Amino acid sequence: MEHYVQSFNVNTNQWVGQYIYKRLKFLNNRTISYGAALGFLAIWHGYHSGYYMAFLMEYMVVSTEKQITNFYDKVVLPRYGNFLNSSDVYKILYFATLKSYNIVYMGWCLASFVFLKPSTFEALPLPMPLPLPMSVPPPLLLLP
Repeated sequence: MEHYVQSFNVNTNQWVGQYIYKRLKFLNNRTISYGAALGFLAIWHGYHSGYYMAFLMEYMVVSTEKQITNFYDKVVLPRYGNFLNSSDVYKILYFATLKSYNIVYMGWCLASFVFLKPSTFEALPLPMPLPLPMSVPPPLLLLP
């Protein structure tokens, strides 16, 4: 996912990286700087809720991806790297895993653009109300 983000709208990403993300270096926290940069981008794009959801999803997916990659590089590869790199089955599973990861998470990140305006929420069907469970007795009417 991070590769998609880096290759999409390169000039804007470089500008935000230079003037928003790097200027927040004094916070000594990359997570807050990254969140602030994405918050700025959401405000820059507009007030529609879909932008905020898209950038929130980007934040969550990219942060998770970095944690998984870090764990893989520091724990899995040192122990099993020789075996995994020589296995053809592993290469196929690795490719299938990454391809499904891209398909699943990119879909969720881009789905919020469908709901940019609140008017699109009105077109959604409302769920049917759930019936009361059968274990709850109906109220008794006691007439005097």
